[in-house]
Parts: sequence; structure tokens; C-alpha cells
Amino acid sequence: MYVIDKKYYICYITYMIQKSVVMTSKGTFTLPATVRKALGLTKAGDKLMLTFHEQSSVVELKKAPDFAAIQEEIAQLLPANAPPLELKKIREQRHQERQK
Repeated sequence: MYVIDKKYYICYITYMIQKSVVMTSKGTFTLPATVRKALGLTKAGDKLMLTFHEQSSVVELKKAPDFAAIQEEIAQLLPANAPPLELKKIREQRHQERQK
């Protein structure tokens, strides 16, 4: 933390990891350990979300969301006897609200 003009500023430092990877004859790549660690990939079966930006030819990798964990978090926010949420009903309600 730095004090400048009697105000506190927090300095965030980010690092970019740039590594070369080689495609195998089967079309697969192995991510370097430093990249796997930075993405939080710790065990076999962990999934990545890959986004390809066609105009810039940039590939973006993110750890895929753990939907089971998200469901558990949502369940803790709902009242104990709340009925299960149904996507179809939610969509219908939103559609009706937009019609108004």
C-alpha cells in the first residue's frame, strides 16, 4: 500500500504467462504446469472454457464453472422450504413481464 497526497492507494500487480505449446499428431496440447496452476486446474477431469476471438485470432482459456458448487451456493440463499426453480416457468414469467 502506498500513501500519496495523504491518500492510500493499493497497487495490484498482475503477471502474464507466455509459454510455447506444441500440437501432437492427435491435435492435442499440453498446458504447462504454471498455466494449469494459475487456472486452478488440479486434477484429471478439470474442464476449461475456451473462447476463440476470430477477428484477432486470440484464444481465451478459463476454468469452466463448477455448476454443482453454484447450485449449492444458490440453495443456501433460498429459504429452506422453497420450491425448486424451473427454468421454463422463469422464462414464461420474464416473457410476461416484457409484454407489459
